[in-house]
Amino acid sequence: HTTYWSLLDCSNRDKLYQELIETKELLEKQSQELLEMATIDPLTGLLNRRELNNRSGRLFSQAQRNKSSVALMIIDIDYFKNINDTYGHAFGDDVLQHLGKTLLKSHREHDVVARYGGEEFVLVLPDIDDANALNIAEKIRCDIETTKINGVNITVSIGVSINKDNKNEFDVLFKEADSALFKAKKNGRNRAILY
Repeated sequence: HTTYWSLLDCSNRDKLYQELIETKELLEKQSQELLEMATIDPLTGLLNRRELNNRSGRLFSQAQRNKSSVALMIIDIDYFKNINDTYGHAFGDDVLQHLGKTLLKSHREHDVVARYGGEEFVLVLPDIDDANALNIAEKIRCDIETTKINGVNITVSIGVSINKDNKNEFDVLFKEADSALFKAKKNGRNRAILY
């Protein structure tokens, strides 16, 4: 190899070195793009369901160690099927993107914000009490209700759950929040209910 390198003149060595740097940068960029494809919902820019599970798992373990609270909220767009049927799927996508932006705007640094699927979104909020969790849910609900999207009003229903006795399990809180969401929908929609 030494002979090979000594045979190359300086300009060839510099060119080879430059190509290696460019190849490395390209691989890093592709690696970052693959990571984003695996973790980010392309429509809303929020975390996807798989990454929600990864991050909330770590967050719940940490809360268990610290004996701290965690709240989970499920946000569901009211009458989303009717929105799609009436205004078309492109408008439905606009609604999902708008909700994604609203959630990104209103979350704290350590909160986990994800699109769970369809028109359902999930927030996991560490170190919060039930009153503050409900206040955040209510603020999100009001922000959505008071903003027109292409001249159309949209509302959301939100189910909120908070861990009790430091039992930090995603599945348990999710079921409770889902139950509160069902109650919010049953009681007329456009409301946030704490389990």
